[in-house]
Amino acid sequence: MRDDGALTTRELFDRAVEREVPTRSMRHMKGLLAKMKAIDRVKTTPPGAVSASGEEGAVQAGRGRRARGNYTFSITETGMKHIEKLDRSVSPPPPASA
Repeated sequence: MRDDGALTTRELFDRAVEREVPTRSMRHMKGLLAKMKAIDRVKTTPPGAVSASGEEGAVQAGRGRRARGNYTFSITETGMKHIEKLDRSVSPPPPASA
């Protein structure tokens, strides 16, 4: 998430499976994201909101409806500080021998 910006739940789950992170299911991933949101590590962003006439931001103004699509998750400032703290606590990998 730090490198790729906002990702959907499905994209995060697929990435976790590829990297062999012990995430049991999509439901488990959603629970993890909800917990991270509760402690202000990630934030959600709704899909783009447009009115019938194509006006951006119409939902916030009380006109139109929410666009179809998935919410995305991105790291908050607090989450980024936590990641940087973790990065500093981990020793760098040993140099590769040739």
